[in-house]
Amino acid sequence: MDILAPTLASFNPDERKQFRHWITRQGNPRLETQLFDLMTGGHELSYAELREHLYQNGSTHGYKKLRTRLLNRVTEFLVLRRLESDHSGGSNALAMISICHYLIGKNIPEVAIEFLRKAETVARKHRKYEILEVVYPNYIACADELNLDVEPIIARAEHNGQRYLAMKKLIHAHAALRQLVRRSRRVGELLDVENQLNTLRGTFNLNVEEANDPAYMVEYVSMFRSAIISGKDYIAFERFAKRIYWRMSNASLFQEGDIEYETGFIFMIAHAVYRNRRFAESLMWLELLESKVVTNNFPNASIYPKYISLKAAVASYSGDNVKAVYVMQTALKSRNKIAEIREILNMKLNLAVYHFQANDFRKAIRMLQDLGFDDKWLEERMGKEWRFKKEMIELIVHYELSNEELSVKMLNRMLNYYSGFLNHPVYFRAKLFLDFVSIMIKDPHSVSNPEFRSKVREAQLGWPGYKEDVQAITFFCWLLSKIVKRPYYEVLLERVQEDVETTN
Repeated sequence: MDILAPTLASFNPDERKQFRHWITRQGNPRLETQLFDLMTGGHELSYAELREHLYQNGSTHGYKKLRTRLLNRVTEFLVLRRLESDHSGGSNALAMISICHYLIGKNIPEVAIEFLRKAETVARKHRKYEILEVVYPNYIACADELNLDVEPIIARAEHNGQRYLAMKKLIHAHAALRQLVRRSRRVGELLDVENQLNTLRGTFNLNVEEANDPAYMVEYVSMFRSAIISGKDYIAFERFAKRIYWRMSNASLFQEGDIEYETGFIFMIAHAVYRNRRFAESLMWLELLESKVVTNNFPNASIYPKYISLKAAVASYSGDNVKAVYVMQTALKSRNKIAEIREILNMKLNLAVYHFQANDFRKAIRMLQDLGFDDKWLEERMGKEWRFKKEMIELIVHYELSNEELSVKMLNRMLNYYSGFLNHPVYFRAKLFLDFVSIMIKDPHSVSNPEFRSKVREAQLGWPGYKEDVQAITFFCWLLSKIVKRPYYEVLLERVQEDVETTN
């Protein structure tokens, strides 16, 4: 498999410029630079065409060696970037181990031992048990050369091994659960939440050390989150997460190296509070998160794109849609800091909604068309429910733009494609909603019909009280705005404030 071309294709414009500047400083890489320019110049060239551009005699052997040299340059560049941007402590520890080996080879053991000690200190500070599993075997293997007492090192290694095995078991269980959730969403079904929770409780009986470990507990709570919110019960998750976070915070269990774990806790709570429609409180949790991140490296943190999306959503549902648009547009312009494609797609979908709420329907449709992937790929990566929401938004926007022919065509395709998905009991309300939209598209005057209004009320699209989350309300309010003949965003803001339950 050719890994060079797709790796280069993943570079954004800023990364291409940085790499080209970096490579020109590495001696005299003229041919490597030429090959890079050809492969990223916007014109897709075949293997043979690239070879002919660079070697007049068409040397296959020379071209293969050139590609290998360029791949090595790319690998080195990406590793260095990773070391610069990873502030979790793990990458620094691994780098220190490499330096230690280098210094031992140069017969400078007194300096080598200092780097090995630094690696252990950094990894322990940040509770990187998997990194320590690399540190300690190196410590033990180098004990003779470094004149170290091996017994205490072995004792620390054995204790870490126990922590590592417990964490590994938890991570593996969480990964399996996430995959189960993704598969369920892909086919348009939801898990048996109670069964999953009972299984997790029976599998993981916390001991004192685990219960007081921020790294372990944030993964533990995140795993339960995956199960609980698959059933949309954000009230239950909020209570669960707050109880554990305040216990740990009040006991001062979060230490200097635990920022990523504490901010992980805070974000999960802020998101649950938002989904429970208490937007002012959600903003307070986001401000607490900001206060914990005291460095300028926050944009490089893995949680940053999720934080940005939640900050924009809270602004929008608090009545400041202009701020929501600004926050999201600014983040997408600097998308080189947002590596995960799922986050980028979620941001674009949410920005399309904010444009829609501002009655800027043309910007909304352009954003939906600028996702960069076809519907089949989106469904495979994001799930059937995500694709349905995206197409539902697109259908409504076309309706607002009076694209009647396109709306009817899209509606018929959705009714056909999602027939099985919508017949599942979990998506019964989504089916009712699409049926009502179908009536409106085919007969725009139906919203004035008393019989139509009565059917909408009888369908009770809005779940009673707090059980209806903010995403479900969003679609319902558009339909309601047509019936009451009022601006959609105005109706939405009123509805999200109704029947909000607290968790206190």
